[in-house]
Amino acid sequence: MEKVFNTQFEQSYSCLSSFKIWKPFLKRAILGLVFLLISSIIMIFANTYAAYKLPYGTQLPDVALDIFPEPELCSSDIASPVSISLGVGGLVFAIAIIFLPKGGIVSIRFLILLSVVYFFRSTTVSTTQLINTLDKCDNLNFNSYGDALEWAAEGLFFDTCGDYMFSGHTSLLTSLWITWLSQFLVDYNSKPKFEFGEMDEGTSLISRKKKRNNVWFYLTLLTIVLLFCSLLVGMLFLLMCRFHYTIDIIVGLIITVLTNCTYWWLIPKFKLFQWFENLYTENDE
Repeated sequence: MEKVFNTQFEQSYSCLSSFKIWKPFLKRAILGLVFLLISSIIMIFANTYAAYKLPYGTQLPDVALDIFPEPELCSSDIASPVSISLGVGGLVFAIAIIFLPKGGIVSIRFLILLSVVYFFRSTTVSTTQLINTLDKCDNLNFNSYGDALEWAAEGLFFDTCGDYMFSGHTSLLTSLWITWLSQFLVDYNSKPKFEFGEMDEGTSLISRKKKRNNVWFYLTLLTIVLLFCSLLVGMLFLLMCRFHYTIDIIVGLIITVLTNCTYWWLIPKFKLFQWFENLYTENDE
């Protein structure tokens, strides 16, 4: 077996780059999509179990829920402020991965990060249920888990009740923002050298700093600012619309950021993560 350390990571490419350049990442992207699909299916069953076990009673004390009034826009399922925040954040992210350099690898990291975070969320919502905060969930009373699953299927699994402790909306918006922020810090760090480790024969794991006097620097920075604003607005309306308690949003934010940091920490230590970054392959001689 011959170890090959690729240099494609150093190249500036986006999803609009030639197929020849993007081809090595196709199977990684497909595998990332499979991971996300599996994690999402697990989370669907966890959310349904949370609705089945939903306890009833007086809403738990929460300072933010007491301070923020509930706007009328929150009653709309399609054009709610939370849905708009997710839509804007997703649109900005999609445009960025299509046109900006490093869009390909950022999209793969996003799939991996969200897959892991959704698995964590499935664990929290299925093990601990908090008292409901939404009026639409007050009259739910399921005789069995099958009844709850049928109710969830009628809403195409988008309607959820009782899935607290960990905000999925927050983790999604945070993933959109943190993946681009991480790449930006790697590419444009002010230090002479920004590396998490060295590969064999001194091959740099992370690209060196780049000049800031180019249009990509400002476009990437604008993308990060827009995604961060989308995150802040989304978290605000998650509270105002009574989708979550404050602790749910804090947990979602912290776990997503820490999971992203852990991913970067693991890159120089395990070949699997190097493979996802297209830094390491094995070819038969």
